[in-house]
Amino acid sequence: MLTTLLIMLAVSVLIVLMVAVVIWLDVAFRRGQVQTDREKTVHRWQPPFARGNDLLNWAKDTAARIAGKRLVGKRTADTARELSAELHDGAIRAMLPLVPDRETERMVACPDGGQGAIGVMAPEVLEIADYIRHKLSRRERNRIHGLAQKNAERLADREHAQFDADELPCPLQNDNGVCRVYAARPLQCRPLHAAKIARQFGMETSGADGEIPPWPAHVLLIEDGVKEGLVRELESAGLDANVYELNGALVTALDTPHAAQRWARGEDVFAGCQRYR
Repeated sequence: MLTTLLIMLAVSVLIVLMVAVVIWLDVAFRRGQVQTDREKTVHRWQPPFARGNDLLNWAKDTAARIAGKRLVGKRTADTARELSAELHDGAIRAMLPLVPDRETERMVACPDGGQGAIGVMAPEVLEIADYIRHKLSRRERNRIHGLAQKNAERLADREHAQFDADELPCPLQNDNGVCRVYAARPLQCRPLHAAKIARQFGMETSGADGEIPPWPAHVLLIEDGVKEGLVRELESAGLDANVYELNGALVTALDTPHAAQRWARGEDVFAGCQRYR
């Protein structure tokens, strides 16, 4: 009897050890896979040390390849959010190629005062609307919606009311000047934040050896290239590729039922919104 119990105990211990090894291997594999995916993302958005049109074309082609993969085949209500998030993450990575990965999303405040009119494309504003619905309180959602609507009305009536559009308060900004949807903030806002982070790492201007690109020009070229690549693929897919003024487009995205799904089907959801400049 004792021998039998010892054998059973040994077998049980062996089974437990085998299960533990399998779990450990699975976790290790998953961690390795996540690391591999992260490394692929970083590598994909690691820009060459190029300037001018070479850098612009690189950013455009990189964005176009990613957008093309996202837009091919069946599109869902999540397509806009996923596409915008991937391009935004990649763009900020490309804007700060020499900054540690964990520092690229360091939260920095916008300048004092209003940001004026900001341009957004449909996937961007749909991502922002999704973030507001799922991440912010009802009170904050109502505040953003109300201010965006007020701004949109003022912009629409600026032919009859004299005011400086650049002084409009951004509806997404909190009292400390930090964007309330920082993770989903528009592409147009990212060069400013990237330049601030670069400055904190002493990368604002070129080094004596010329290897570090001049950051203001670098980040703006990345922004322009990503935008051009996205426009190209949206037009190719038969989707809305216009650039809209943020306030009016945000109100529409928040007020329109199933806006993301309808946009993915090719509907002109933002037809009544003011174009950006």
